[in-house]
Amino acid sequence: GGRVAVGPQVIAVDEAVKAADVELISMEASRDSKGGAGCGTLFYIGANDVSDARHAVEIALEQLPKQFGEVYVNAAGHLSFSYTARAGQCCVKTLGAVEGKAFGIICCGPAAIGCL
Repeated sequence: GGRVAVGPQVIAVDEAVKAADVELISMEASRDSKGGAGCGTLFYIGANDVSDARHAVEIALEQLPKQFGEVYVNAAGHLSFSYTARAGQCCVKTLGAVEGKAFGIICCGPAAIGCL
């Protein structure tokens, strides 16, 4: 789970689900501006073996620095850009992407930055 920039977290978990023997059970996105504009996220993944679940978490954590490379934070808010060449299980389930198609996310907040 995290407090800022749902897009990078979804993409990181999506990479983990593709690479490990796990399944995305659900994802929750709640409004949480305490860590910056954007959604807080909480992912539930399931596995038959604890080591598979641990491996998925390790993959997601390895992916986060790369995915957060497109998040720009300043005093007014933040901009977040995420992309994937193939929308996988996490993007389909959490964001309504179409399986097998490229998918991008742009998240801006607060609203004044979104208007820019």
